[in-house]
Amino acid sequence: MIEPSYTDENARAILSIFRDEGVQAGDVLLADALYLAFLRNPNHRAEDYAAGLRRASEKGWLMDEGNIVRLTETGSKEL
Repeated sequence: MIEPSYTDENARAILSIFRDEGVQAGDVLLADALYLAFLRNPNHRAEDYAAGLRRASEKGWLMDEGNIVRLTETGSKEL
């Protein structure tokens, strides 16, 4: 089994989806839509999404709230 990448690369890829969607700090995306958008890149795997979301949460960029993922002020500054 290939280990997921825990680099900031996957976290930034997830963050870029918020940028592309025009999401502002405090706004949300549906978790399912975010996941599917991430997997549209053929180089991304489900494991990479989970690792990236975890890393983005650790950095304070996003808040995983279950069915939705919220962009934080810190995350907005990273866009």
